[in-house]
Amino acid sequence: MRSLYLTAYFLALGIHLIAQNPSNGTIDFSITLGTADVSVEKYLSDENMDFLNYMNSDLDYVELSAIKLGLSYDFYERMYADINVIIMSDLVPDNYDISVHYLFSEYLGVGLGSLYYSNYITYFEDYHKEIHPDYIILDGNVRQFETYDMGFYISPTFRPIYSDRLKVALRCDVGFSSFMEEHSAFYLKRKLSNEIRLYDYTTVKTFEPYINPKLNLKLTAFRLGSVSVGFVCNTNYFFSRKSMDYYRTLQIWTPDPSLEEFINAPKHRYTRFELDGGMFFSW
Repeated sequence: MRSLYLTAYFLALGIHLIAQNPSNGTIDFSITLGTADVSVEKYLSDENMDFLNYMNSDLDYVELSAIKLGLSYDFYERMYADINVIIMSDLVPDNYDISVHYLFSEYLGVGLGSLYYSNYITYFEDYHKEIHPDYIILDGNVRQFETYDMGFYISPTFRPIYSDRLKVALRCDVGFSSFMEEHSAFYLKRKLSNEIRLYDYTTVKTFEPYINPKLNLKLTAFRLGSVSVGFVCNTNYFFSRKSMDYYRTLQIWTPDPSLEEFINAPKHRYTRFELDGGMFFSW
């Protein structure tokens, strides 16, 4: 729900900027369809849960397909906003990439932005089945939670070609991002015994550096009055080394007190390649 609030806020902000001065600059609206390839380095299990070993483990290209709604608006002579809302296969508009840019010249600029992308942690109950074979999980359902990667970045921009017919824009976003806080718990019962254990996990935010080069191509096909209509293609590659640290509380149903530990999880190579294409309308 919090992601929907954030998306609604940024959409309202974009509409507000346009309403403030509707005659200033160019407005571009685009709708594209694409997919992503997300890769997360996996490690062998040890004595501690490693949530990233179970990230996006069962997603394919269809489930990672997305509709992207883009809005770009020149709200000052040398400044423009770039708002992208991404709708994944669950049809919930809860991913975004939003930035504001200042142009030093026709070709060079710099921007500041934020991103918010969803990821799924699935089947992590397998860890307890493997590490604790003498116990059974009382709730045998498949475990899954959706965690969001939130980041903030600076974005050098280069526009080598920017004519009425063809627009080419290169960006290299550099910033920090972290998965949001999540919670999960497991009740384990020892076989042939009444012993019950509770493993309670609460993840914490861990901001890690990342780099995210992007390419945007726009080709105008024809005009309908004052509206230009054309084709757009976007691609980007996200690279980082990420971890999901957490607090683990172990409670055994005995007179002994519960034991809480902070687990510093290992860093994993995390990459995401995206490609999408569609149409844009400019006026």
